Amino acid sequence: MIILTPRGMTSRTLQILIVLFVLSASCCALIPPTFCDEPGTPNHERATAISPNAIRLDWNNTAYEANIYFDIEGKNDRSIANVGPFDNGRDKPVSYTVNGLATGQQHCFRMWARIGPNGCRSQVPSAWACATPLATSSGGSSGSPQPPTISVSTPQPNTFTISGSSFRGSTAVHLRVVDDALAQRYFNQTSGPDGRLSMTLNSLCVNPGQLHFSANDGRQNPRDVTGTLWSNTVTATCSGSGTLKGQSLNTPPSGTTTQRRRLVHGMTNLKVESPICVQGYVWREATPNDHTCVAPSVREQAQVDNRLAQSRIRPTDHSSGPDTCITGFVWREATPDDHVCVNPGVREQAKQDNAHAQERIAH
Repeated sequence: MIILTPRGMTSRTLQILIVLFVLSASCCALIPPTFCDEPGTPNHERATAISPNAIRLDWNNTAYEANIYFDIEGKNDRSIANVGPFDNGRDKPVSYTVNGLATGQQHCFRMWARIGPNGCRSQVPSAWACATPLATSSGGSSGSPQPPTISVSTPQPNTFTISGSSFRGSTAVHLRVVDDALAQRYFNQTSGPDGRLSMTLNSLCVNPGQLHFSANDGRQNPRDVTGTLWSNTVTATCSGSGTLKGQSLNTPPSGTTTQRRRLVHGMTNLKVESPICVQGYVWREATPNDHTCVAPSVREQAQVDNRLAQSRIRPTDHSSGPDTCITGFVWREATPDDHVCVNPGVREQAKQDNAHAQERIAH
C-alpha cells in the first residue's frame, strides 16, 4: 500500500497517528453520557437558637424520591454531610440540631438535598437560615418565655378538637395526652404561619375517665425543670360533650428534695416521683419515663431522633427484631427498652449521661 505523507513525515509515523485516532474515537463512543436525577431544593428553612451553644435547623423536604440525605453547609461554621436518610415524602418537615456553636455570634446554614449518601445533589441549595445563640438569663421575666395556649372541645362524645395559639409559625407542635394512670400518647401537627393550631383526635378513650392535654413546639424554658416551654394543661372527659376550659397548671413545686411529687410536663394533677436536675440540666426524655438529667442539646437531639425513628428501621430485615436498624445506625439504649436507631456517637453519649446521672440530681 502506498501512503502519501506530508513533507517531513514518514509513513510509519502517519500509520501510528491513524491508529491512535481510531482507538480514541472508538473509546469515546463507548462512554455514554452521564445523567443525574437531581432532587428538589429544600425550602421553608428556619434556624432557632435552642441553647447557648446550639441551633435547631428546620426545613421542608421537596424531593419526590426516597432515601434522601441532606448536606448542611455552614457559612462560617463547619459543614455536615449526609444527614439522613429520610423517606418522609415531599413537603414534609425535617429538623437537625447543630451543637458546639459560639454564644453571642450569628451562625448561618443552608441545606442541599441528595439522593442516597453518594448520589446527585440538588442543583441549588436552600436560602441561608441564621440564628444567634444567647446566654441563658439567670433571672427576671426574660428567663420564662410566654407559653402557648390550648383549649379542648368535644363536639361529640370521645371526639376531641384541640385549638391553640402563640406557637411558633409553621413549626411541628407536639401534643401529649395522658390519662390518670400515666399512660401517654403523642401526636404531631404543624402549626399555621400565624402560630395557631387546630387538630381533631378520635379513638382516644378506652374506658371512662379523664384525659389531660398539653403541647409544646420545641422551645425551651430554663425556669422549668423539664427544660421545655409547655402550654397550659386542659383536662377532658372520655364521655359527654361541651367546651372544656384550660387551667394554668404550670407552677413548679417548691422544695429541694431529690425525690418529690413532681408534675408530669407541668400537669399538677398527674404526679410521679422523679428527680429534679441541677441547674443547667434537663430531663432527657428519650422515652416517656426517662428522667435522666442531660444538657439541653442532648434532650433536643433525643427529640429529633425520636421523630426520625421509623425512617431508620429496616422494613423487611428483622434479624434483631422489628426494630432492626438500617446500616450505620444502632439502638440508642438510653433506657433498657429504648430501641430508637441513632448514630453510634449518640448511643455513646447516652451511656456517658447514664453514668453521670446521680451527680446531676439536685439534693
